[in-house]
This record gives sequence, C-alpha cells and structure tokens, in this order.
Amino acid sequence: MGSLEIGDYVAVNNTNHGLFGVGIVTSAYEYEKGKHDTGAKDPEEFYSHYREVEWKYTDYVRRRDILGPGEVGWRPYGTVGSLEEEVPPYIRRLLREALGHFS
Repeated sequence: MGSLEIGDYVAVNNTNHGLFGVGIVTSAYEYEKGKHDTGAKDPEEFYSHYREVEWKYTDYVRRRDILGPGEVGWRPYGTVGSLEEEVPPYIRRLLREALGHFS
C-alpha cells in the first residue's frame, strides 16, 4: 500500500460527521497553483496538488446512517485518513444502493 493510483476509489468525508462523495481516480498526480478553493476564510488559501476524479456518488450521508452493525468507519482526523487495500463494506453498500451495482 503506497499512494493513490488511477482506478482507485476515493471518499471525501467531513471528519466525524458524514460522507460527501465517492469517486474513482482518473489521473496521475497533478499540480496547478491555486487549483481548488479550500473553503477557508482566507481567499488566498487553495489546494494546488490534486488528481482528477470521476464522482460516482455525491449525496451527503451522515456517518451514523452509513455504518452497519460492527462496521468501523474512517478515522475522524487528518487530511488523508487512510489508504486501504479494499473498499470498505459500507462504501460498497452505498455504491450498490446508489448505482444498482458496484464495479
């Protein structure tokens, strides 16, 4: 397990509260100064390092509504939570329910 690769799934969460989206990485690492707004109060703060993503699921879902009995969710801190060998069961379930399948 090392870094993200094209074809890997990514999930964007709000630390402890919920999930904003799930997508598939479609590009290698890229850099463009000021590419994405961070949402910070300072209008000069941007994310410049990125990868393109094809978003498969973009509805917000609360953490407590996505985790099944006995499932362990993402770590509630940090910019990059973790890199996992497999897509967690709750993400597989979410994609199956939203898309009718998990590919």
